[in-house]
Amino acid sequence: MPIESIFHKIVSNEDSHTQLLCNTLKREPTLLHDLLDKVGLKATNLVKPEEMRTQVPLNGCGKADLRIQTDKFTVIFEIKIEPGRKLEESQKLNGSCRGYKDWLEGKKRHGCDAWLVYLVPGSWEYRSENEKAIKEYEELAGQQAISVCQIYWHDVLQLLQKNDPPKSSPIIIEQFRLLLMERLGPINFTLEEIKSMFNPDFPMKEIIKLNTVLEGLKRRAGKEAKTESVSYEFGFYLTKDERKLLFVGLSWEFWNARHYYPICFGVRDEDVRVKAAFSEAFRNEYRKEPIPVAAMEWTMGGVPREDFDRFETADAIDEIWAKLEPIWHRVKQVR
Repeated sequence: MPIESIFHKIVSNEDSHTQLLCNTLKREPTLLHDLLDKVGLKATNLVKPEEMRTQVPLNGCGKADLRIQTDKFTVIFEIKIEPGRKLEESQKLNGSCRGYKDWLEGKKRHGCDAWLVYLVPGSWEYRSENEKAIKEYEELAGQQAISVCQIYWHDVLQLLQKNDPPKSSPIIIEQFRLLLMERLGPINFTLEEIKSMFNPDFPMKEIIKLNTVLEGLKRRAGKEAKTESVSYEFGFYLTKDERKLLFVGLSWEFWNARHYYPICFGVRDEDVRVKAAFSEAFRNEYRKEPIPVAAMEWTMGGVPREDFDRFETADAIDEIWAKLEPIWHRVKQVR
């Protein structure tokens, strides 16, 4: 298993990724220059650390994830981490309320070079929709338009992986790179993994069947299921009000913790009410205790061997969903 970043399980959501990016840019002027150059802004003067801030209120126009403001230019970075996370109305170029666009247009009218940068995953579900909105805005606003672009986390990863990386804080740069590789980077294979896949003993048939079962469970869940794929898990989340509550799928971390379940499911421990609801429902359906995994900060369960033994004659999707559905109903009642 590849080494994890020291930020693993610490930097895990949108706000913490934004703060880490800001902290890194403050310490690495070369990286900041390269990032601004990537979006098309040629910054000839050094940006002072105090000119970079996160979670900045914009006088009734929303709150900027990351703002860089000098006497020459202002840049707002709207940052997304989750592939299925929508833009709020204030973050859109065509939103129904005052937002980033209005605030930045005000800056431009006062002679400041104004930029809006969307930094999103390459797999962002609203990627094409937002690109279209950017093009429409530029055509309608003409000379009055602020500068807008959409870049991706793999662009940041490429800047961190340059052949001649910045040297002032190499530990931070390397750990940030590892974090992005883990969550948002390309999928790589070791030589051992490649060798095992090109082998007649590789369990291709079983892998296809497991994926088919997960797709079937996702269809049963309907609109409440949101796909999630990172380097250490595959599956989907059951959500309520866009809050991810119950993971269902394949987890390398759970397996690596010696819990050998081909299909598992569970909840984060950060919400004690959700954890309690999941644990109670799991006990009702499986007549055993769920598994706390401290390293993952999750409480988990899995489809046991005795259930799989029945799948020789019973439909796996029907049987798994019959127990998973009441667990999910109990969990989502909490929120």
